[in-house]
Amino acid sequence: MRFRNVLNDWLWMLYPFFYDRMRIFPSYIEMMERVAESLSPKENGVYLDLGCGTGNLIQLLISKGAVVYGLDYSFSALKVAYSKLKGQKITGSVRIYLFKFVDKLPFKDESLDGISSATYRPTPCKG
Repeated sequence: MRFRNVLNDWLWMLYPFFYDRMRIFPSYIEMMERVAESLSPKENGVYLDLGCGTGNLIQLLISKGAVVYGLDYSFSALKVAYSKLKGQKITGSVRIYLFKFVDKLPFKDESLDGISSATYRPTPCKG
């Protein structure tokens, strides 16, 4: 059982590397653009990307001047997101956080203009 947990942790550490390579596929780009458009992002609007992963949707939203909170349980995915975002000219603002999806969301009711969970992957189980 311990080996299985270690293997599971190792695979989820590598996942962001491979997931982020999907940006080369036009269908993936189109899907992310559709998700962003469906939120109708407005300048200074506040949005939540739940399961933000490597930050692909965040990049689209902040380019419209939005304020974006990104939450993900994967530290390795957030590291990729952070490295991409720190090198980008940001029109809006962004905050990314490590988050356990069993926790209550840290936002007041009606404080967000939109919420997305575009490419959520099931949270790996421990135990």
